[in-house]
Amino acid sequence: MPSQRMNNLELYYEVVGEGWPLVFVHGFSGNLTGWAFQIPAFAPHYQTVCFDLRGHGRSEHPTSPEAYSIDLFAADLHGLLRFLDVETCYLVGHSMGGMVALEFAFRHQEMLRALVLMDTSSGEIDRHLGVVLPRDKLEELARNQGMEAVFEFNLAHNPQLQQLLADPELKHLYKEQFLLNSPHGYIYSGRAVEGWVPVTGRLSQIKMPTLILVGENDLPFLRPSQVLHQGIAGSELVVIPGAGHTSMAEAPEAVNQAIMDFLQRVDGSR
Repeated sequence: MPSQRMNNLELYYEVVGEGWPLVFVHGFSGNLTGWAFQIPAFAPHYQTVCFDLRGHGRSEHPTSPEAYSIDLFAADLHGLLRFLDVETCYLVGHSMGGMVALEFAFRHQEMLRALVLMDTSSGEIDRHLGVVLPRDKLEELARNQGMEAVFEFNLAHNPQLQQLLADPELKHLYKEQFLLNSPHGYIYSGRAVEGWVPVTGRLSQIKMPTLILVGENDLPFLRPSQVLHQGIAGSELVVIPGAGHTSMAEAPEAVNQAIMDFLQRVDGSR
């Protein structure tokens, strides 16, 4: 299993395929296996790069809250790409990973050939359109009963997961990912999202071609996706029919086609 030490911790990563680098960044409480439906589709055409964010999956799980922030996630991504000798790439980020991708884009625009933001926001989420889960309750469960208890609570109370978990195969895939989280990684990554300062006012700084994807049933992220689209000049917005928050697993063919078409347009414009 490939891993690399950077920024004083071990990051797990996988590289599949050859060609122009296409980098995927997963969301909160996930890991690189969340891209299981994308890698086989894109590896024949691109060098796909996936990794587990710190505190997630098979990467190291720091135990201090100061070790988690969107800024640090973006710094880890930069370190990994430098280690892999990636000078320019396509970057895809989902949910929290989209926030990481945005932060990376502000810092390293020269490294991005194009940007894909999925089911994410510039820091402002329409939480009133979905049930807001009690963060204190989730943290208490993680500390005292472990990640299995957090998963079961999510299963019963998180409406954003109901569409995904209705499919037995997807439920199994999600549960495998979720249980690789440690309690401190889960708690402090969640706080990192809540502590990220919104970047809506900076979106005009994004100059590379940008595709914004959102599931039509991902209600808390529909308006934020519109905000991204309006703020990033020349960006494209695609709403994925029938999909919820995890559109890359719920509607992989539609997501893959939208990304592939976008990348081909970017290539053709150069």
